[in-house]
Amino acid sequence: MAEWGGGEEFFGPRHKFREKLILERIPSPDQRWCLDTACGLGTLTEKLHNRGYKVMGMDRDLGAALRTRNRGLPVLVGDATRLPVKEQSLGLIISAETLEHILAHQAAVAEFSRSLLPGGTVTISVPAHPSQWAVWDDWAGHQRRYTFPELIQVFEGFLPVDVLGYGFPFLRIYDTLIIRRLTQARHTHGDHSAGARKWLILKKLFSTILYGIFHVQWPTRRWNVGWIARFILPGAPQNQKTRR
Repeated sequence: MAEWGGGEEFFGPRHKFREKLILERIPSPDQRWCLDTACGLGTLTEKLHNRGYKVMGMDRDLGAALRTRNRGLPVLVGDATRLPVKEQSLGLIISAETLEHILAHQAAVAEFSRSLLPGGTVTISVPAHPSQWAVWDDWAGHQRRYTFPELIQVFEGFLPVDVLGYGFPFLRIYDTLIIRRLTQARHTHGDHSAGARKWLILKKLFSTILYGIFHVQWPTRRWNVGWIARFILPGAPQNQKTRR
């Protein structure tokens, strides 16, 4: 199967919608550095740069880091549990679909605390609810899905200021009817099987419509597919005006 993050289904309406929600829940840009941890191919890093953020990407995969650098963006090679930045050097950390991959996720959160300036913000997205575990999670290498209490607990020491349970009902239907079946087809028959190609074609044909439909959602902490949360490191007041 294709490596996680490199498949055609990775960049689609789901990915685009999640990045939009993240961008709506971060402070306005200022002169402090922003770190996009596990930036992958740099799609979110580039959007942050285009919106005026002083941003650098970081990924432990050299190939992903080079792809981000090829976008003309500063990038580091490093691990979320050992951030290659100085203590209290960042105003904003973004961790999109990262913590669920890390066995020692609390070590990563401790690094966020070490690296942020007092009053700095960390904005994260993670998948929700162990009951929704599927072959998609196995393929992605997830270590966990988060309940609301677990998410708050792992960020003990931070102040939760915005926790959104997103994706109900239409994104959850999409995950069930398209993403899970696509991943199962690839797992059973291979990347280029007729079944896998069928689901990829359907996703591409309806990508724009799906992206629009995902905006019709009911915020919930019970049936959502994921969490997008904003936490503040206690300290001196900083620029916390959210960009919408």
